[in-house]
Amino acid sequence: MQLTVIGMGVVFFFLAFLVAAVNLLSAVTLRFFPEKPNALKQPEVNDNLIAAIVAAVISKY
Repeated sequence: MQLTVIGMGVVFFFLAFLVAAVNLLSAVTLRFFPEKPNALKQPEVNDNLIAAIVAAVISKY
């Protein structure tokens, strides 16, 4: 029983350390390499264009 409790404690502290390390690395990475706005934006598509494309596909088959 004592070995089980020690094992569970070791795993718990290791996982807690892992979560803290990932959060720290994420904060450091975002500080030195901030996210840039996405330069590749998809063009706006209106409903009439979508309807025309769907109608063309349906009429082909």
